[in-house]
Amino acid sequence: MRILTTTLLTLVLTGFASIASAEDARYLSIKALGEVNGIALKCKYFDQVQRVKQSIIATVPKERVYGVAFETSSNDAFLAFIESRELCPGPAGFNRQVDERIEAMKEAFAATAGESR
Repeated sequence: MRILTTTLLTLVLTGFASIASAEDARYLSIKALGEVNGIALKCKYFDQVQRVKQSIIATVPKERVYGVAFETSSNDAFLAFIESRELCPGPAGFNRQVDERIEAMKEAFAATAGESR
């Protein structure tokens, strides 16, 4: 009986661990987009801000946790960029960085959608 209980508990916890890591990938991808959004706001790259927000609207479930993560990350990145006194990145390089983060977010949410089928 003890072996059965231990095996069952292990299987359940393994299932929860894989769900948590998938959720973490989604959450982290939203935070990463928030970071570039904050820099885009500071550098007045409003076309990039629009791209980021449109990609989130098209991809991410309307859940509070993701909205809060994005807004917090955007605000933190905006303030950190001001404090760093760095120059704004060049538009072409920054565009590639935004592209990479949008693709990572889409992959994170697509992987989770594929698991739930």
